Amino acid sequence: MALRIIKSFFHAEWKWQSPPICDVLIYDQTGSEVVKKLFNKNCSIGVMPVRGESYNIRVLLNSFTMISLYKKDIRLPYITSYIKCSKPKLVITFIDNSPLFYRISSLIPSAKTALIQNGNRGGVANVFDNIKPNDVWLVDYMFLFGREIGKVYSKFIVGEVVPVGSIKNNMVPKPKSLKKLNFSKKVAFISQWRPDVLNGFFIDIEIIK
Repeated sequence: MALRIIKSFFHAEWKWQSPPICDVLIYDQTGSEVVKKLFNKNCSIGVMPVRGESYNIRVLLNSFTMISLYKKDIRLPYITSYIKCSKPKLVITFIDNSPLFYRISSLIPSAKTALIQNGNRGGVANVFDNIKPNDVWLVDYMFLFGREIGKVYSKFIVGEVVPVGSIKNNMVPKPKSLKKLNFSKKVAFISQWRPDVLNGFFIDIEIIK
């Protein structure tokens, strides 16, 4: 693990300026284009790369002071330092199978955390196949397809389950007139969330305090 991270460092983009302070920090670039659409335009949003795409040098230097975290995972000091520099009210991810993300709340209690279920669970390549329950794995919110899958997540991760259906399916625009549709050639998306809950956008950052 450590050797792979060191190799990625020399092939990644280096950034010298500190990460900008933001209201919401998206953990992992993967899926960030989906998550950005969930917030209104007045919300400042940052993205934290965690797959070696780039490294912030100032964050990296700050992370060297967090020696105790290196014993748990070599990536934790950098992630923790990045969040502290960005000072977000909410850290959110579309990658719901990251044990590193589950640790953030216990390390930085001042930041709210939330994960979004990004696909069906169960069967082959199940998100829970390679993780085990842990006392420090917790998030503030889990935006999941429904309450039943929430019972499964809750066996591994502590957090409030918020059933919202599929985020991607929710973004499929509702047709203005159903009469004009030929249903023999269309796919209907069924979900549980309605956009009028929070004035047309998904998460109001003002309530995440």
